[in-house]
Amino acid sequence: MFKTESEIFREIEKIPEKEDVISLTGGEPTLRNDLLYILKKIMEKRPHSFIRIMTNGRMFFYKQYVKKISETGRIGVEIPVYSHRHEIHDKITRVTGSFNETTEGIKNVLESGMKLGLRIIVQKSNFKELDKISRYFVGKFKKLDKITFVFAEIMGNAYDNRNEVGVTYAEVRPFIKKAVDFLKGRISDIRLYNFPLCVLDREMKKYAEGRRTPKKRLYFLKECEYCEAFEKCNLVNKTYFFMNGGKEFRRIGKAKKPNKINLNHGMKIEIGKKCSGCLKCEEVCPTKAISAVTGKINLEKCILCYSCRNVCPNKNIKIFDDAK
Repeated sequence: MFKTESEIFREIEKIPEKEDVISLTGGEPTLRNDLLYILKKIMEKRPHSFIRIMTNGRMFFYKQYVKKISETGRIGVEIPVYSHRHEIHDKITRVTGSFNETTEGIKNVLESGMKLGLRIIVQKSNFKELDKISRYFVGKFKKLDKITFVFAEIMGNAYDNRNEVGVTYAEVRPFIKKAVDFLKGRISDIRLYNFPLCVLDREMKKYAEGRRTPKKRLYFLKECEYCEAFEKCNLVNKTYFFMNGGKEFRRIGKAKKPNKINLNHGMKIEIGKKCSGCLKCEEVCPTKAISAVTGKINLEKCILCYSCRNVCPNKNIKIFDDAK
């Protein structure tokens, strides 16, 4: 369910004035009939801000739509891709023809003059072809100047299909290096998201510095406590740790003081009053964090996989995952 316009504007008012980038994400923002109105209102309230739309890019297949969006202000677009082969991309998105629509959307955005960032989502089906994916899109779109490799977060539908989607950092490591080595000198802006610094080769760490994942989705390892790279590191995703353990991770250097972080800050999960007592939420919870009887959730155990919310027949569980 989309947030109302008033809810969106209230959240924007909470953003500090010093923040110069406002991101609109989903679901899928371009499915909103009022997106143009929202963009214009944001520009009225924050005329110096840069608005970044996180989208699958399919609506940008339509040139007239691209023109309307580009005319609203300082707009940038971030578009995810899963492969350079249409059959794999379409299989992952579960929409036949989505690859063609997305690639045409990328072309139209670049031609419009809007800033575009390509996000290559790293998962089991594509990690061995990251360099081929990079070569395809750099060769096809000469104006492309930003590529981000995003290690897939295993949550929601991805968690339900974790055996088909999940891959380890150790498996990805040589392939991500090969892709980045190809992009050096061809792309000026290369980034790695959701990669803890300790799992990367030394020369790769600079592309992954900075914490972007909301704290409540992260896990604080024993190795993190005295790690010198703690403040620059994205840390480990909770679901990743639950699925794979912590053997891959190691401390970098030794900090003089222990690092501390409140990972449950802003985390909020509510069980409503429409519970039918089916107990399906308890059955699917991998960490036994939820009790349908008491209506409580142990936030220390919860890994935010969304399984409880997805299985509830009454849509009675609400996860407020946008609080930072």
